Formats: sequence, structure tokens, C-alpha cells
Amino acid sequence: MSPRASFRRLLPAILLGTLACAKDPAGPPAPITGLPRDLTATESRLALASNALAFDLLRQTAADPSGNSVIAPLSVSMALGMLMNGADGVTLDQMRLALRHASPSTTPPTLSEMNAAYRGLFELLTGLDRSTTMRVANGIWYRTGFTPAPGFLEATRTHFDAAVRAVDFADGRTLGEINGWVKEQTSGRIPTILESIHPDDVMYLINAMYFKGAWQEPFDPQATRSASFAAAGGAQQVSMMYRQGQQRIRFGDQYATIDLPYGNGAFAMTIVLPNEGVSVQSVVETMTADRWEAMIGELSATAATVKADLYLPKFILAITRQLKDDLTALGMAELFDPTRANLSRLATGSERLYVRFVTHKTFLEVNEAGTEAAGVTGIGVGVTSLPPQFRVDRPFLLAIRERFSGTILFLGKIVRIPA
Repeated sequence: MSPRASFRRLLPAILLGTLACAKDPAGPPAPITGLPRDLTATESRLALASNALAFDLLRQTAADPSGNSVIAPLSVSMALGMLMNGADGVTLDQMRLALRHASPSTTPPTLSEMNAAYRGLFELLTGLDRSTTMRVANGIWYRTGFTPAPGFLEATRTHFDAAVRAVDFADGRTLGEINGWVKEQTSGRIPTILESIHPDDVMYLINAMYFKGAWQEPFDPQATRSASFAAAGGAQQVSMMYRQGQQRIRFGDQYATIDLPYGNGAFAMTIVLPNEGVSVQSVVETMTADRWEAMIGELSATAATVKADLYLPKFILAITRQLKDDLTALGMAELFDPTRANLSRLATGSERLYVRFVTHKTFLEVNEAGTEAAGVTGIGVGVTSLPPQFRVDRPFLLAIRERFSGTILFLGKIVRIPA
């Protein structure tokens, strides 16, 4: 019997949704000064782990100097976190290490502790700002006749609030149902996650994340002008937004950072702009979660803002990435191996299960009213008669993050503005 015939296949499809821009018709919300409660030790560990995974994945997905990359690390972490409840042995150990839940020298939290941390973190994130939409949804579809383990279903329903459905994979309507769920959860920004249903697939796990926020200080559309952007491969003309106001900016030896808050200030876009002569690729290759945290800490430690001119490109970006090779490179190799993967806690039968692929889709829109991905850290250093400029007219990094837990929701490298 061929390996294809002897192994039934498991597919988790990891989906990230969109952040679109919109103004809050009810007026500006009251500023937030902190989380409504302290994070538990495991929630703090999960937030740090997700950020470490973010930069690990960015180095993989942004390895091409000429290509854009946008990822949703918490979406990836959460989808694989669900799947961990079906893994065991070396497969589980590799997942814990790759997701940064553990290190070779530390004892990882138990699965039940991590499950509770995922639940607690996404409940916090989705309830921080009424004027900003932050939505997380998990779904599991499995083939009729396939029997998931009760413990796996209980864990994913209880801790990940997963909608679980047994469906006929041979029915042509099933593909439309799955893609329709994805489209609904992302408000139409990601219309599909699957092109077809493979005859060997027995289960799909999908995490959808959607963020929609309005700038605290929107850009005036009348001030948007055509301007040059020093893109990879040559200069291009882009729609450059402009505003002048009090900005929090930090100018460093290698790059400048700025924070652009949304809504009540719980979420912000942080932009990291390499200095002239410094490549964005070198920043990608050297940035780690620890360096990021130190950079944000330096920004937050300075209370002063400075009046500055801000120029930011307006764009829409959609990216599809297959993460199998990226996750394998991070140490999660056994999960994708049909002869070695141990997903024995996922089903009650004797089938050998493994992950066939991991699909990650992202959508990002930045315009005058709001945005979907970008983090800005800023500090003012000195005041002159003319306001300083923060001109994003060359390749840059961006992150959308929750400021008080530090959790990065979206992380990207932009080297060319889509037409």
C-alpha cells in the first residue's frame, strides 16, 4: 500500500483576517491607562512567546529582500495551540519549542495551563476598546465518519471557543460553507481559505482574526499627495498621507520608531523606519523579541511628545503564505512527517495523522481613517523652529500591537507599496 493510501491526512488552515479603516461615529472614546486586570504568569509567558514566534516567523517569511511580508503571529500560535491538544511525544515537544512555550532548559507549562492562557488572553484583547473591532474566531470541520477524541474536542470548545462541525467532505457545498465562515469572520476581507477539499483530508482547523481600528488622529484626505517611495527594485509613486501634530517618536542610531494609537489607545501601529543607508533587511535579520521589547520600553519611558510632520503611504496588501517549510525550519518537522507525526490524542481510531499543510492569509489596509497593521513607537528628541519629519518614503517594518500586554497582532515588512 502506498504512503498516500495508508495515511489519512490532517490539515490545519491558519487564517488571519483584516484590519480595515473606519471612523468612530460616536466620537473619541475615553483613553485607557492599563489592562482591566493583571495578566496571569502563564498569560504573560504566552504573550512573550507569541512575540518571539513573530520575529522567528518574520525572518523566515521576509527572507526575500524584494518581497513584502505580513503575518499574524497570534493567529498562527492559536491555531497550532489548538492542535497541540491532539499531539503527543516528540511531536508535542517540538511544537512547544517552536511556539516558544518552552526552551530546552525550562519546564513548559502544562497543556491545560496554556489552554487557559490562550482563552484569557484573547478574551482580554477582544474586550479592551469598544471603538475598535478586535475579533478572534476558531472553527473545526471534520469528515463524517472520522471520530475526534472527546478530550480534544472538549479542550478546543472550552478554551478556544471553537465551533465544531461534522460535515460531508464529498458534498460540494462543504467547501462553500467553510469559505463562507472565513469570509464572515473577516468581514469579507479574506473570502476563501481553501481552493478545494483533498480526498485524504479528515479535518480542518481554522483561526480567523479581524482587527478594525480608527486613528486617534486621522489624516485629512485633502492632504494626501502623490510622492516618491524608494521601493525595492526602484522608486515608485505612491499616495502619501500627511498630518502634523504631537507625535511620540524615537530617533536611534539604526532606525526611528513612532507609535500611532487607535481608538482609546489600547492598540497602536508601531512603525520602524531604518535610517538612510540602513537596509530594512538588516533590521529584520537582527530584530528579536527582546530587542523589540527594549525598543518599546525606551519609547514608553519617555513621556514627552514633539510636534512633527508625519508622512505615511496609503495602501492595501493581501498575502498568502504556505507555512509548512517555515515551521519546519523553526523545529516543527515531525508534525509534517507522515511516518513520524504523533497526533494520537486527536482521534479515537488507529489512523496515522499528520499535517499536510498550513495556509496563512493576511490582509492589510492603511488609509486616512485607520489601519490594519502597523506599530509605531515615537519619542521627541529636541524642538527646533521647524518641526521634525517622520517620512515613511522607504522600506519599513510595521506592527499592530496591544500596548499593555505587549502582544503583537500583526507584523510585517513593506518594501514596495502595492499599486
